[in-house]
Amino acid sequence: MAATAIVLDLDGTIWDSYPLYARALGKQTGVSVPDTERALRHGQNVIRLLEAAGLSRRRFAGVCAEMATLHVLYPGVLESLKRLSDVRMPLGIVTSLPNDIAGPLLEALELDSIFGEIRFAARKPNATPIYEVLRALSIEPNHDAYYVGDLERDAQTAKNADVSFAWASYGYGEREPAYASVCLKNGHMLSAL
Repeated sequence: MAATAIVLDLDGTIWDSYPLYARALGKQTGVSVPDTERALRHGQNVIRLLEAAGLSRRRFAGVCAEMATLHVLYPGVLESLKRLSDVRMPLGIVTSLPNDIAGPLLEALELDSIFGEIRFAARKPNATPIYEVLRALSIEPNHDAYYVGDLERDAQTAKNADVSFAWASYGYGEREPAYASVCLKNGHMLSAL
């Protein structure tokens, strides 16, 4: 059965943000790009890195948006999102990134108009943001609705929301979560949900 709605995470699912964040932080503060990227890959929060470097979120977001290109997107993601949008698949975002960082990136990559509903700074694995997005998309939570993410906390969020989980294996998660219904090998597979 085809998906009734698809809600996606951003970092590690739609885009490969760690190299971009590391370069943007390095450009503004002179911190080591490889060290910053390594810290992000080991679970360090980008907001805490900004605070430690004394860089405002607004300035950081502006630099990220200036540096962002379609190469930040995982291969196949843009084509899949356009295909899903063309067939009017209800699409949403639930991300732990705050709006003042994610919003300018979505706009710079011209993705903001593809999604019907977005929840920023979501506290995962709290299911409420997924419920809110689905409600705004006029979809009841069900196992034909998918949350797509790359980490265990994304899978737990989907489980708590009683929706299916599609694991973006190409992202930052190293192991497939037990709750995964589908394993996506690349961004092209999004349009197959």
